[in-house]
Amino acid sequence: MEYMVKDKDGTEYGPVTQDDLISWAKEERIVYGSEVRNKLFKGWRVAEAYEFLKPYLQEKETSETPVAVVTPTKKKEKIQHLGEAPIFRFTPAGLFHRATAYAIDVAFISAVWFVISYICVAHFPEEVTVTPEFMAANIATYAFIYLVYFTLTIGLQAQTAGQSFYGIIVVNSEDGSPILTGTAFVYSLLLLVTWPLASFGIIVTPAKRALHDFMSKSRVIYLQRKALASKK
Repeated sequence: MEYMVKDKDGTEYGPVTQDDLISWAKEERIVYGSEVRNKLFKGWRVAEAYEFLKPYLQEKETSETPVAVVTPTKKKEKIQHLGEAPIFRFTPAGLFHRATAYAIDVAFISAVWFVISYICVAHFPEEVTVTPEFMAANIATYAFIYLVYFTLTIGLQAQTAGQSFYGIIVVNSEDGSPILTGTAFVYSLLLLVTWPLASFGIIVTPAKRALHDFMSKSRVIYLQRKALASKK
């Protein structure tokens, strides 16, 4: 994930990585009250709201004259998590958008799998025979491509190519932050195994969360102004 930092004049710096933010905190360029946001979101949060920065900011909490690169956020403007942001409410993505986004992703994955299979058959035609082992290898290859695709796109960008078409993202269900790569892998694995049940959960639960959403502690929401405006 990449982040932005805003100084006291309102100038934004970045995008920078998590490691860069930690280095800046160690150098006291980021202290308690400094404003930081994930590049994907518009809402600013104080530096101490990020768990990975807390260990490097604790010494500044009691400092009488901290050296900050930004003006501390006013209490009334402080955004603790995505669900409190003025325009980025937890607006659950609907079944149609989630299903069609998934179809786009599966079509892409299938195309990649087909190309790989075609190349293998074209280069080794005499060695290809339709056996249980051959079918198992094809299924394993498809599953591998599936997991790599969903894990990397969701873990690094919070959305797949299909989801970006509709402006929806996958976030942590508790605080609205992007899910990390490890959680993205769990999400992808659960989706691969339980996708036939996904529609049922989206339809019957008020939050429109499928089984894999609950099990990975995530949710799929809209990240567009028009999505919120349409609810008013």
